[in-house]
Amino acid sequence: MANCIRTSLLAAITLLMASAPALAQGSARDALALFPSDTEQFAYANLDELRSQANYMEIQTRLLSTQLRGFMDFFRTMGIDPDKEVNEV
Repeated sequence: MANCIRTSLLAAITLLMASAPALAQGSARDALALFPSDTEQFAYANLDELRSQANYMEIQTRLLSTQLRGFMDFFRTMGIDPDKEVNEV
């Protein structure tokens, strides 16, 4: 009896773990659908991860557009240090 319960529990856990990525993809699609259809670009950056790279300064110089630099300056005017307090954009 205990073996049957253990097997059923293991099967249920396996099923839940296998379905989680599919559910997450659906959530991402739903979230992206909220943007207007004429959206030309959608970007995400994990700045915390990026800062840990050895060539971070070079990457920052190449990738930060004028618009994003303005956004970072906006944070500074609010007293937020984007290099330390902003981890994801």
